[in-house]
This record gives sequence, structure tokens and C-alpha cells, in this order.
Amino acid sequence: MGRFIVSGLATGVIYGLAGLGLVLIYKGTRVFNFAQGEFGTVAMYMLYYVVEANDGPYALGMLAGLFAAVVLALLTERLVARPLASAPKVIALVGTAGFALFTIGIELAVAKPEPRSVAPAISGGGVPLFGFIVSGQKILALVVLVIVAVAAGLFFQRTYLGMGILANSQDSVATRIMGANANRISQLTWGIAGLLGGIAGVLLAPESTIVPGYMTTNILIPAFTAAVVGGMTSLPGAFVAGEIIGLVEGLGQYAITRFPGLEVVPEGQAVLLFAVLIVTLVVRPNGLFGSEA
Repeated sequence: MGRFIVSGLATGVIYGLAGLGLVLIYKGTRVFNFAQGEFGTVAMYMLYYVVEANDGPYALGMLAGLFAAVVLALLTERLVARPLASAPKVIALVGTAGFALFTIGIELAVAKPEPRSVAPAISGGGVPLFGFIVSGQKILALVVLVIVAVAAGLFFQRTYLGMGILANSQDSVATRIMGANANRISQLTWGIAGLLGGIAGVLLAPESTIVPGYMTTNILIPAFTAAVVGGMTSLPGAFVAGEIIGLVEGLGQYAITRFPGLEVVPEGQAVLLFAVLIVTLVVRPNGLFGSEA
């Protein structure tokens, strides 16, 4: 059972990071960003091309992946979010979905459907926990989650830029009256969301088979569930809910293994996600930590 818990918590790190990006965009624009998953997929591909295809330094590959994710996020903001800022929110939502599909099409044209893989950033033994060896890659992911959580908290509570993003999400008109540049705030919000998606992508890449649209098809729904369970407007809630979702998946896999003849399938995990989502919406419609700030 221990290994399922540890594995679930490690997977929850990815959900939390991706969910945080969704919450950040929603707080600033009240739009669910369907392109969030592709920020991570592009980062995965860039890591692969630098490290595996060109035998470059791993650190350079990670930086290139993060850079590519931020650039894609800024393009989404400039080409989709900003032109549709005054349009109905459902139109903006469809716009981000269309941009995600466009990005997946580019990935298919450039990288082809051929699956690819990347070596872990930290190889070697690992650390024993609950009778299960936790890989260095999973430990790295957990450490990064803590660092990002602390950095995000300090950024939004202690810096003018962070407080400007929060103020703009609550009352954009008042923020403009106070002299803030709405376009700059929008760019910063999307850039940070892209960075978070990129971090999730480069951390997940060594434990995944990289194919076009990977993060959208495999991570976006769990990340959305984490965002809703956490409160959709709560940044810390996305982190906590991501770990909860990962833990639920891990325990669900453990429960299935207790019944001979049953297999762990993606459809079963989807059922668990929707069950958690429905229960949360019924019991606490605003999520565990839902708030406006």
C-alpha cells in the first residue's frame, strides 16, 4: 500500500502544478484555459530534443523547455486571450481549446506521432519509504512543489506585481484607475501559468511516453479537478487538491489490486476523478479553499 501512496503523492505534484496554472488564469480572466496542458507538452518535447536528440546538458534542456512553455503561453495571451477579453467567456474558452488543438497539430506535423522518452534528471538508487524505493525524480518533483508553493505565496503576498495580479482579478476597472497596466498584468499572469505548465512537463517527461498532446489528454482533466476541488480561485488549494487527487488515484489502484483478475485502467481512474469532483460540488460548491482572493 505504501508504494501506491507515495506514487500517488508524486503524481499529485504534477496535478497541483498544472492546476495552479489553471487557477491563476481563471483568477485573472475568469476563463478556463484549455491550452494549459500544451504548455507542458511543448516543454517535454524541448527537453527531449536538447537532451536526447542533441546530447545536450540536462539543465539546458530543462531551461529550454521552460522557455518554450512561457513563449507559448505569451502567444496564447496575445493571439487568443487579449483579442477575446471583452467577448463572452465561453467564446474565450473555445478560443483556448482551439489554440490547444492548433498546437497539437503543429506537434504532429513536426514531431510525428512517434513516441519518445527522456532519461530522468536524477538517476540512481532512490530513498526507501514504506518499503518502497522512491526514485530521485519523484523526490525532485516533491522538492520543486514545496519551492514553488513557497515562492508563489511570497510573490502574491509580498510583491507589487503579485498583488497587482490579485487586485486585477478582483476588480480590473479599479486596478486600471490606480494606474496599473492591464496588458502587462495579463502578460505576467499568462507567463507564470506557462512557467508552471513547463515545470510540470519537464518533471513528468522522464516518467512518461512523450507524444503530441500528452499533457492535454492525460493531465488536463486531473488538473482541472484539482483546481475545482481546491476552490478554482485558491492558489494554495490547487496544490493541496492536486495531492488529494493523486492520493485518491493511488489508493484506488491499491484497492483494485486487492481483487484478483481486475486491472488498473485509465477509465477506472477517470471514474474516481469524476466521483471526487461530483462529491466536492455537492458538499462544497466553492471548493475546499474557495475565495475571491
